[in-house]
Amino acid sequence: MASLANKTASYEAQDTQSAYKESILKKLSKKLNGGVISLDKQGIITAVSNEFLELVDQPESLILGKTLANFIGQTKLEDYFLKQVDFMLAGKVPALNFSCFWETDTKKLNLFFEFYPPEGNDTSIGGFIQKLTEAHLSALSQADVEQIMQHLGAVIWTSGADPRDVYYVSPSFKSFYEMNLDDHIKDPSIFLSRIHSDDLDIVIKLFAPTPNNDLVRQGDFRYRLNNGSWQHITFYRSPFYDGNAKLLKFISIAIDSTPLYKVQEKMQLQQLELSRINGQLEKTNTMLEEFTSFACHDLSAPLRAFKIYTELLENAYLKDVDEEGNLMLLSIKTAIERMQDLIKGIGRLSIIGVEELPLPSAYISITDLIKRTIVPLYAPPFSPLCKIEVNDLHPLRIKEEHLIAILENLLTNSIKYTNNFPHIKIRSKEFKAAIVYTFSDNGIGIPAEADDFIFKFGKRLQAKPEQSGSGIGLFACKKIMSLYGGKIWVHSTVGKGSTFYLLFPKHDC
Repeated sequence: MASLANKTASYEAQDTQSAYKESILKKLSKKLNGGVISLDKQGIITAVSNEFLELVDQPESLILGKTLANFIGQTKLEDYFLKQVDFMLAGKVPALNFSCFWETDTKKLNLFFEFYPPEGNDTSIGGFIQKLTEAHLSALSQADVEQIMQHLGAVIWTSGADPRDVYYVSPSFKSFYEMNLDDHIKDPSIFLSRIHSDDLDIVIKLFAPTPNNDLVRQGDFRYRLNNGSWQHITFYRSPFYDGNAKLLKFISIAIDSTPLYKVQEKMQLQQLELSRINGQLEKTNTMLEEFTSFACHDLSAPLRAFKIYTELLENAYLKDVDEEGNLMLLSIKTAIERMQDLIKGIGRLSIIGVEELPLPSAYISITDLIKRTIVPLYAPPFSPLCKIEVNDLHPLRIKEEHLIAILENLLTNSIKYTNNFPHIKIRSKEFKAAIVYTFSDNGIGIPAEADDFIFKFGKRLQAKPEQSGSGIGLFACKKIMSLYGGKIWVHSTVGKGSTFYLLFPKHDC
């Protein structure tokens, strides 16, 4: 019996304590213009106080069972809110608070929420909601503005039409201008004497009266500090009116923009240095192009003479040379042809360029271009070097000379590296973001391990030693494709032929 009595007394004490807590909460709710709210760990509202219902002016049935994010109309933030709840439950943050603007058809409120983790065996998250009044917002706003202004290295003040009629100045005025506000009000010439002479007119215009005084003014000026250095200041002055459109005062903000000017000066110096280097590079590139053109032209002439005289010697004087002599002659002719190919390749490469090109405004018919420029040279009816099959190809925006250079390089390789009569097929296919051309032949093929190797500068396969090559042609093709943002690659089977793919992106998709 004694034990039962003790338990009963304990429950009564708890009920009394609970009632006392509720009484205190109600008094606080009325005083702070708020109410009490409870959530579960999923953020669902499980209970609210009568003060809460009075504040939001909604029945309990429309609130309970909703998530808090849904109640305040911010469902997109639900995941973020639940993460913050998890942080609080894990002890990473002592409490969770935030403010928001909440409205219905009949109510518009600025609300402040604060939640605390559950105690003991309780699983619910208790919280408090408060209506933020204009006084609260004003106090918060002023504190926030002061903090922002201090962080930006700025000064804010309000004054009348006469700048000396100062109503409010932020505490940083003295450190910002290195002078007392009283001295500035008594003798404005002290302030003006520190302004750079070239900027004095700007400052005077900022404060000069106008008929309406309704303009937001902005200006930049230099201000001399005690150590003799110049501080760059960006200044704003804006009129402030009451509800009857009567001018009350001016609000002014001064921001230290010296770091910005230093960065701008540094960038200008860097741009000047970059322009100088670019100018030097352009001169160097021009000299290289001229030298390349000169070297290719002047080396070609003696090589042609060397080849002609070698052939004359072979035909007129060396008919009875032995097998070893014929091998020597063949080596000489092969070396000459390789040198000629190398000179032609360098000449072509020098005119390609290094930067992506602006696309030509008009599309060109690739089918007509091939029939007009490629077929007559490589597949004429009377003495063809190869057979070329061309379907109706998709038009492209590309320089004719670039596409011709690609096709000639691929054709030359197909004709050179084959054991059969060359048979070339050129096709195209349009995709959503690109047009892909294929160039197929029936040549000797390329080993899979050399698919990337052949597109490098100066690299060539030794598949047919009797055939010379510069190692520049496919590198030039890759370079041209890169100018248009495209790609080139190859799929090949040794002994059956190769297919080169040319991908041209659609720049207007």
